[in-house]
Amino acid sequence: MVMAMAATPYEHAVAVKNRQAAQLMRLPGVVGVGVGRLTRGGFCIRLYLSSGGSKILERLPKELDGLPVVPEVVGDVVAR
Repeated sequence: MVMAMAATPYEHAVAVKNRQAAQLMRLPGVVGVGVGRLTRGGFCIRLYLSSGGSKILERLPKELDGLPVVPEVVGDVVAR
């Protein structure tokens, strides 16, 4: 019998990001989704935003599957 290993905190964060990314990218102002490291330890879901207006920020989730959501304004993202 093979026992499944528990996911590491990083693997959990990546799995949450992968499950939620498509839905998060549909939110107005969201230009990217990633996994970040918190200064106090642990991981978060990072939402990269085109701007930081209050209407955008108040629509964002505060937490996803136990991970904090941290917005970061990066401006518009253009492929080159």
